[in-house]
Amino acid sequence: MDADAYHTIAVIQGALDDLKRFMFLNTSVRLPQSISQKASQLSDGVKEFLSSFPSEDPAGGEDKERKDIKCSQLVTTNPGLERIAASEVRSICHVGAVHPSCFGCPGYLGLTDVKDAEKLQELRSAHDVLKFHGYFLLPEAGRGQELIQAICKGVQDLFPQLDSVMGSAESFRVRSERVGSMRMVGNKQDTKALGEDRSAKKARTEKTHSEIATDAAEEIISAAMETSKSDEHGFQSSQVEREVGSVLHEKYKVRADMKKFEVCIRVDIVMDKVLVCSMPNKDQLSRRHKLAFVRSVTLKPNVAYCMIRMSGLKDGGSLLDPFCGGGTIPMEAACIFGDKAGRLCGCDRSKTVVEGAKANAKASMIEHLVEFTELNARVLDRSFSSNSFDVIVTNPPWGVRVGKDADLERIYKGFLFSSAKILRVGGRLVFLVQRCEMVLELVRKLGLFRILSMCAVKTGDLVPTIFVLENLGKDEEKEVLKTQVRALTPLIPNPKAGGSAAPEQAEQDTPQETEPSL
Repeated sequence: MDADAYHTIAVIQGALDDLKRFMFLNTSVRLPQSISQKASQLSDGVKEFLSSFPSEDPAGGEDKERKDIKCSQLVTTNPGLERIAASEVRSICHVGAVHPSCFGCPGYLGLTDVKDAEKLQELRSAHDVLKFHGYFLLPEAGRGQELIQAICKGVQDLFPQLDSVMGSAESFRVRSERVGSMRMVGNKQDTKALGEDRSAKKARTEKTHSEIATDAAEEIISAAMETSKSDEHGFQSSQVEREVGSVLHEKYKVRADMKKFEVCIRVDIVMDKVLVCSMPNKDQLSRRHKLAFVRSVTLKPNVAYCMIRMSGLKDGGSLLDPFCGGGTIPMEAACIFGDKAGRLCGCDRSKTVVEGAKANAKASMIEHLVEFTELNARVLDRSFSSNSFDVIVTNPPWGVRVGKDADLERIYKGFLFSSAKILRVGGRLVFLVQRCEMVLELVRKLGLFRILSMCAVKTGDLVPTIFVLENLGKDEEKEVLKTQVRALTPLIPNPKAGGSAAPEQAEQDTPQETEPSL
């Protein structure tokens, strides 16, 4: 969201909050007709604006099983980040339509009528840009070698579409990626396996809607992760690459070369669907940073880009990453804004990690745009003054190596407190966490931030959540309550000042209980 759009929405939201608070305290007041009319005009204007994007569902729906989509290119990203990737696609090239989760495949965007396809190589939110040749479904009852044979047969049926890229090639290779499993498609037996018994349902009826939604999401994610590990498709991606490679070699008589290849054919299996594409770029677009220091777990640059976009950072804006690790987020911000960047700072409590981040920035030749320092994220206010940064974008520890939940909660609580002190009022805090329920409870309890959005994202075999918070500077609800109490406090007699009539007054104001007449 750009700054103008965010400001407009913030103004509308602020006015609605003020109106809601006023009407709650003044129940006898009626809204004037002018406000009702303007509300209708605003609603009509929003509907008209959203209707100008017919290729997408404004609610974020998918293009499930639509076979009439004539895609020329596919763009891949992390499932959950499709909308940001779609926005970036439209911002850098002319495209007829963008279909998030094309053909019901999460993480895949279908593009039609692309005028300047070469510009797609500039995408920062994407992993790959693929030339789309076709897709087909796997047989529901198949498994293992039977599915591999079905994949080879489907590729053979697409030979006419592959002639344009394979006909003149001197060398090629096949790459295959698998997402999900056949069980995730949802037959009756597996749907029942994801259900719950009657006693569990009865216990859940006493929970709030948000708790039920959280529990359901965790159950589905857990089941999906368990499924993807134990019962995927009954074969490995390497088997698909080998078998499809043999089929293509037999047809086109082209030499297979895993390293020095001219054409890369992608055969991606997404649950029960097989997408057949060719890959113009030999390596993923998200592998763009030159790294001298590599950690075992590193945030992908495309995810870092999406988080920076969510923060609303603009030219000249300042950014802090208090859990910088290898420095991916500050480095990505430096690549986005270049010489127009403001202060881009990363810190970590480990000296070794900080030195590694500096080495990475130097390897990417952007060391003059970023700064890294050794600092504990729970005491940021000891090194930075108030209003030091416009945004804070970070990837805090997920708790795998921290230990007990209490330790992780203490880290998050200190991080939120110190962030509120150094972030400007209205600035955004964007971070990625696995323990989303813990963070949600903490944010609500502290009252220092307003939750603007939450976005679940698939990264590897996990589904963490990106939180986007707005710094309030203070707990607004608490301040309103304090103001109301402060206004009524003078009406309460002070016993130290000789106000002995207070108990009597209280007795007079209290209705007397009487026995019911028989």
